[in-house]
Amino acid sequence: LIEYLDPARPAKPWNARFAYPTQRYFTEYIKEKFGVARFQRFLEQDIADPVKWRDTFKNVFQQSFEQLAQEYEQALKNGQWMPAL
Repeated sequence: LIEYLDPARPAKPWNARFAYPTQRYFTEYIKEKFGVARFQRFLEQDIADPVKWRDTFKNVFQQSFEQLAQEYEQALKNGQWMPAL
């Protein structure tokens, strides 16, 4: 899933029908795990300095983007987290 979440490593070929729900569910996963307020703090800091989004992500969520993306993928594979449909 990382290829659909990380803008530095886009999937080839790009499948928008898969990408958009994947990104939406990742956002929902983050909100559920850390809370809406913390996610909002990330968004506000990211908008203020988008070039440093990876540093901001790690600072706010206390783990790298890659680590959380892998955790999300494993949670889906193991049935530990399911998106609300």
